[in-house]
Amino acid sequence: MHLFANRQEIKSKQAGSQAFSFPDWFGETKDTIDFFGLGVKYAAIPDKLDIGADYGYTASSSEISVNNGASDPAFPNITTKLNSLKLYATYRMKENMSLLAGYWYERYDTKDWMTEGVAPATIPNVLTMGLQSPQYKVNVVRLALRYKF
Repeated sequence: MHLFANRQEIKSKQAGSQAFSFPDWFGETKDTIDFFGLGVKYAAIPDKLDIGADYGYTASSSEISVNNGASDPAFPNITTKLNSLKLYATYRMKENMSLLAGYWYERYDTKDWMTEGVAPATIPNVLTMGLQSPQYKVNVVRLALRYKF
C-alpha cells in the first residue's frame, strides 16, 4: 500500500505603468495546488495473479488581485479539479507470458472566469472562437498480452 500528499504554493508580485513612468498598478497572484494519492497492490494468487488500484485527487486554485487605485471588484478564483481511479490485474500464464487488464476513470473540471461566458461579441475587438473551460469524463478499458523473450 502507498499513500502520499503534496501541497504547493506559488506567490508572485508584479508592478507596471500605464504611462511608461513610475508604477501605477500592482498585481499579486497566489496559486495553490494540492495532491493526494492512494494505492494498493495485492498478490491474490502468489506468483500468478496480482491486482491493484490507484486513486489520485488534485485540486488547484489561483487568486489574482490587481490594485490600480480604482475600487474595481477582485477577479474570481480560477479552480481545477482532477479525480483519477485505476484498477488493474496481471495474470502470469507462463514464466514469460502475462495477461494484463485494466480500467481507468478520470474526471477533470475547471472554472476559469477568463474564458467562461466570453462569446465572440462579448468584449469589443476580441474573438474567442467559443473557447470554454476544459471539462471531461473518460473511461478506458485495457487488455494486453505481454510476452518476454
